Amino acid sequence: MKQFALTITLCMMTWFLVAQSIDIWGEIFPPFGYEIDGERAGMTTEIVNYLVEDSGVQVNKWYIAPWARAFAEGKSKPNTLLYTVTRKPDREDLFHWIGPICDRSIQVYKLKTRNDIVVNSWEDVNNYCVGSLRNASSTETLESHDVIPEKTSTLKQLVKMLIANRIDLINILDSSLAYLANEEGVSMSEFESVMVADESKQFYIALNINTSPQIVESFQKSFETMKKNGELQKILSKYKLTGQ
Repeated sequence: MKQFALTITLCMMTWFLVAQSIDIWGEIFPPFGYEIDGERAGMTTEIVNYLVEDSGVQVNKWYIAPWARAFAEGKSKPNTLLYTVTRKPDREDLFHWIGPICDRSIQVYKLKTRNDIVVNSWEDVNNYCVGSLRNASSTETLESHDVIPEKTSTLKQLVKMLIANRIDLINILDSSLAYLANEEGVSMSEFESVMVADESKQFYIALNINTSPQIVESFQKSFETMKKNGELQKILSKYKLTGQ
């Protein structure tokens, strides 16, 4: 009988430990998430690192992947954390939301030297070849204005195509363009915003809706802790971003 009780206890402990572990999927989305020489980096990566360490939740695997892959994994697999995610109505019931972590300003950019490109309205945008990220909410914004963009898998591809004059405009977060332009050895002053596409939403960290309630609660508490002790603002300031 004692042996049976011990077996049950061990099984319950094993189940509890499994329930307290997660997979993490981060989007290749500089400056929020990316890799340098195989090492994870970025603003939201640092925030998630803090949450993991403060909460004590165990991580099974941590991936940095293109948005379409990361989002597919995050929305379909229990006990999965996804970052960095725009919170919007059609995603509301897919996740538990941690945040907001910072503001979000999506703008349409051209090369400053392209004096032939003149944009005063969404109708004008349609006169040009516009690049945007596949399956991203920023792309949905374009499509809601009847703009049909050329889609890429990564933001880096977008910036390279714009610099090479393979497309006329790109739809991108201002901080992402600044980071990627620097990577390409191009000054941010070489670009010009022709339109603010969307500033109505914010970025969050998301947990699959079927994630263990204990994990969700642990991360929520850790996020509140980092807001109160100033750690969140310290990370945001490092990347020159604005929080709440």
